[in-house]
Amino acid sequence: GVKHGGPLFPVAIAIVAALFQGASKAYDEAYKTFKSNTAEGDVVKAEFGPAASNVTSTAILGFNVFSVSTILVFAAKNLFPRGQWYGQISFALLVLALMTGFSLKGIELNKEVIGFFSAAIILLLVFTSSIGLVEAFGPTGTAPTAFPAVLQHTPSLLKSVLYFYFVLSGFDDLMKFVEEAKDPDCDIPRSFYMSNAISTLLTVGVAF
Repeated sequence: GVKHGGPLFPVAIAIVAALFQGASKAYDEAYKTFKSNTAEGDVVKAEFGPAASNVTSTAILGFNVFSVSTILVFAAKNLFPRGQWYGQISFALLVLALMTGFSLKGIELNKEVIGFFSAAIILLLVFTSSIGLVEAFGPTGTAPTAFPAVLQHTPSLLKSVLYFYFVLSGFDDLMKFVEEAKDPDCDIPRSFYMSNAISTLLTVGVAF
């Protein structure tokens, strides 16, 4: 995302962050009306009927699987930076399979196991972000020499947006896998805004 965006990569991150906050607002409004975790499908069903709702639900499920896969591959590349491509992909697919299998065993087990994987991945990214920020802006920071090299690339805002979009989408899904709220009317919509803001900060840290 940084390479393709060049000097425009902060703009790409800002666009994607705004998009996900807007999506949180849309879900917030839908949840207030339908009071269910399938509020997106309920909106479509109310306007266009059950067939359109089924298409929407299938599309959301497929997109979520793709998004989670993206963030798992990203994490695998951080965990095993010198590993073979097939090994990194196999690790990501194994974690995805475990997440899917445990999710079918019941919501409580799902929360515990997915919570462990999510926490591990987020801790890894916090650690990576810290290294990136210290190395870029610390006493012997590389920012003065690194950023001119980034600026030499011909920028492609669209490619940069797409990279950051799928990274943030993966964060978005991982955090919502373990959503637990004492007061669903307030906690769930509010946590959507907060989770996307935290994801954006982590993504910025990893980019640096």
